[in-house]
Amino acid sequence: MMRSIRWKLTSSYLLLVVLVLVIVTAYVAQALHRSYVNTYAYVVATQAKVISLMMREYAGKRNLGELQPMVQTLKWRQEATIALIDATGHSAAALAAAPELEKAFAGEEAQAVRFDPATGETRVFAAAPILGPNNRVAGVVQVSAPEAWVWRQLRRMAPALGTASLLGLVAAFIVGTRLSRRITRPLEELGHAAERISTGDFAGRAPVDETAELGRLGRTFNTMTDRLQQTIGEITTERKKLEAIVSGMTDAVVATDRHGRLMLLNPVVHRVRARAGPARPRDDPRRPAAGDAGGGDGARPCHRGRAAPGIGGRSRRGSPLRPLPGRPRRGHRSRGRPPGRHRAASERTATP
Repeated sequence: MMRSIRWKLTSSYLLLVVLVLVIVTAYVAQALHRSYVNTYAYVVATQAKVISLMMREYAGKRNLGELQPMVQTLKWRQEATIALIDATGHSAAALAAAPELEKAFAGEEAQAVRFDPATGETRVFAAAPILGPNNRVAGVVQVSAPEAWVWRQLRRMAPALGTASLLGLVAAFIVGTRLSRRITRPLEELGHAAERISTGDFAGRAPVDETAELGRLGRTFNTMTDRLQQTIGEITTERKKLEAIVSGMTDAVVATDRHGRLMLLNPVVHRVRARAGPARPRDDPRRPAAGDAGGGDGARPCHRGRAAPGIGGRSRRGSPLRPLPGRPRRGHRSRGRPPGRHRAASERTATP
């Protein structure tokens, strides 16, 4: 099934827009994911710092394990976790698995997004040191929130992103349709002009578009049409001259092409055939012409080969000899034609 150029242009434009929308949507989703992760990291880091400042007055006075129930009341969501970790009793391997704790025990605030083996999910962690007397690290406050919150926010935004993409596709379809129509309209008009020229109507011309390429195509087509019309006019004039010359000749003229098809003949041919009477069937060798049975000079002009004695003879090639209908016999003058004007040089006659 052949598709129009307009459909191909519109579909290609839509595919390009869809590809661009997919890329933009993926980029926006990644950017939103990073933004939400940074936001949650800031939230948990702020809460860890606030709790560390609250726990500073209890450092060195009470065990951090006893303060654990109190800090659990500060959670803003059920999925969030808050933990108070003592500075003693932690191995280097455990600290290496939690880089935020390692930095917090070194006296720095830190955040990290990593997989939590305890919950089996990726979480956003923040840790802040709890300073005791003489600014020594007495413990660490660790606050975490699940990264699933980020994806939950993105899923809430999915309908808005889908609606925006759909509106973009509709706008792209409208723009693509108008653009393809703008490009293909000159081509369609050029096709209509070519159809009119194929029917012999040279009055129509192709429109010259403002676009450089389409305008050049229209001007070239119009120039070609003018030259074609001029050439056909010259050929028609020459043919009329030739017909006038042939019609004025007193000899019978018949013109054929190399395949034997009749191309031109003058009225003298019709008059000669009318005076000669109806022709005999060419493929019936049993009907002799008058004067052939008794000898004499009643020879018949033949198409090809030499004639054998008698009627219905065969040439050397084995095909029957056929007389030319309406041709005068040898030695006789045809009516209405001046003597000596027979074209006997191009035809051979058979003698009995």
